[in-house]
Amino acid sequence: MDFEEAREFVRNLKLTCKNEWTSYCKGELPDKALKPNDVPATPNITYKDSGWQGWGDWLGTGTVPQKSMKDRPFEEAREFARSLELGSVSDWKKYCKGEHLEKSPKPDDLPESPNSAYKDKGWIGWNDWLGTNTRK
Repeated sequence: MDFEEAREFVRNLKLTCKNEWTSYCKGELPDKALKPNDVPATPNITYKDSGWQGWGDWLGTGTVPQKSMKDRPFEEAREFARSLELGSVSDWKKYCKGEHLEKSPKPDDLPESPNSAYKDKGWIGWNDWLGTNTRK
């Protein structure tokens, strides 16, 4: 099956992530029709040079891997993080998961792991990131 036709078939399955795709390919999702033989289990390899743009495109979720996103500059990101007035790393993780319903959702260009994303770009530590060392 060509890339476009296979992708359309897969998108109609309404799978949400690569792990679901893997389970589907193994026949572990009984509510879904079996995978046709002409739809590859490894589309990232089969279609590498003929349309492959990532799992979010393949599945139709639009999800872009964090490593492919361009993060906002450190100073701007830290200013935003501090404006949230979170008190701990645990609060930050909850915020990233959308568990702080009183706050606006995390922007896509703000990394969930700023300690890694900004390691050599200004990162000092969590207290600095959250601004907890400057609050009274």
